[in-house]
Amino acid sequence: MRRRRIIPFTLTLGLFVGLLALLTLNQAGQARAGQSAPLAVQPGAVGAQGVLTATRPISRPQLTPVEAQPTISVPVTATDTLTVTALPTVAATPAPAAVQLPVVELLPDEVLTGTIVLNRTAKALFFFLDDDLYELPANRATGLLLARPLAGLTLFTCAADVTDDAACQWVSYPKVSADATATGAANLRLAVAVAPPLDTAWIQNRTGADAELLWGAQTLTITNTGLALLNTTGAAPATLYLPRCLQSSSQRICEWLPTAYSGGVYYALRQNQKAAGINGVTLARSELEPLLIQEALLTPTPTPEPEPVGLLCQTQIPSLNVRSGPGTDYQIIGKLRTSAENGGRVLAIGRTASGDWLAVDPRFVAGGWVANAIQWLVCDGDFNLLPVVEVAGEQPARPLPPAAPAASRDVGAPNPTPQAEQLPTPTPESGSPTSPGPKQALLIATNSFYHPIRFTLDPASHGLPEGTPSEYDLQPGESMRFVIRAGRVQFSASSAWRNNAGNAEFELAEGAAVELFIRFEPLEKDPNQWVMRFE
Repeated sequence: MRRRRIIPFTLTLGLFVGLLALLTLNQAGQARAGQSAPLAVQPGAVGAQGVLTATRPISRPQLTPVEAQPTISVPVTATDTLTVTALPTVAATPAPAAVQLPVVELLPDEVLTGTIVLNRTAKALFFFLDDDLYELPANRATGLLLARPLAGLTLFTCAADVTDDAACQWVSYPKVSADATATGAANLRLAVAVAPPLDTAWIQNRTGADAELLWGAQTLTITNTGLALLNTTGAAPATLYLPRCLQSSSQRICEWLPTAYSGGVYYALRQNQKAAGINGVTLARSELEPLLIQEALLTPTPTPEPEPVGLLCQTQIPSLNVRSGPGTDYQIIGKLRTSAENGGRVLAIGRTASGDWLAVDPRFVAGGWVANAIQWLVCDGDFNLLPVVEVAGEQPARPLPPAAPAASRDVGAPNPTPQAEQLPTPTPESGSPTSPGPKQALLIATNSFYHPIRFTLDPASHGLPEGTPSEYDLQPGESMRFVIRAGRVQFSASSAWRNNAGNAEFELAEGAAVELFIRFEPLEKDPNQWVMRFE
């Protein structure tokens, strides 16, 4: 009987464990082989002079059966190794070009508004406003609508075609450089516009299209937003001619209108358009608008005088004389009438020391004075509070007669005044009517006082011819005849003696004839105060 060989349990267990280990190793290798796409090596991950050389894949491990041993040994052998060699030179990737911002398109028919930037250089320039880049050609302007009051503008200090000058830089404004002597390429500055010199006129086209002007024998063409500089010295034409045109969809007819201009002024050329009242036809007119003017051409604004301070007074009669000085010796230079726009009210700004005469507001009558008597004038306050005003440079209208001695209180009448000289006495023109016509009346004024009097009758108020005098000096006993308009009669009389004066009025019927006997009498209560009487 054949004898069986019994394999020890320990040996069987060892073989099983070994086989299991080999299976696990084999699966791991397959998994790595499934992911064995070549490894991309970043250029920066390896030295500058090295290159990664791929070797063969690691071979599948081999299983060598052995006799049963007390322990198991599983030998695994790697056939190749990873080696690093010199890398070939890697070409550097060029840096991406700077992103070019789009340049704001300037419209050829732009009508300048807002904050205006004008390029007065011979080349184009660049500037930023917020996030927008502008390229402004030579002698070109554009209007900017600022998003906020302190919006900043950044200017490239070199012309647009200068790219390789280290001095070029971006400068932010508002900030006006004081360096007016900058040289080299980086010489652009931003400055606030000023008026031109007195020998030059500037005209900027703000019409929205190219424009033509006639300047003497020359035709000036100013591109839209462009600036024309006109020399105004020597034989330069004193007048510009601007077009006024009627235009329709198919026709344009123009005439040239003279327009004055001046050196030292910065003008805007504008075009006003309106419908001509015919379908499809418009009237377009070019005009100059001064923008900036040299200070030497400006007329200084006069400092307003302070408002006069005084008392408001109201005349109590229809017409009160305003004289050139405080007395009846002075000429009548105006009338204070209740029928006037001011209603007979005037501002008194001063007085004489005695308060008998009040100086009136010069805006009413310059240098005017009115008599301050309660029967003629009433003021809203105490006239004694007004300042005393001296008469400067005025002379009486006629020579003063010698003063008469004071009247005796017992008699109450003055002695006659010696006639030292004859006073001028106007007489009616020859051929003047002596009897009233329709709606007229005859007025005879007679001086029944024993001093000369001045009789005043306003021609305009009584229908007298234009140019008729308003004042007549009457000697004692002398008369004047007037054919006047029937109705209300207003007159005044004055005497140089004691500065007596008075006003009165009455009704005169159509066709009537009245003779006024005018005199001055003392008051019973105060013989030193004289009043006018007539009958």
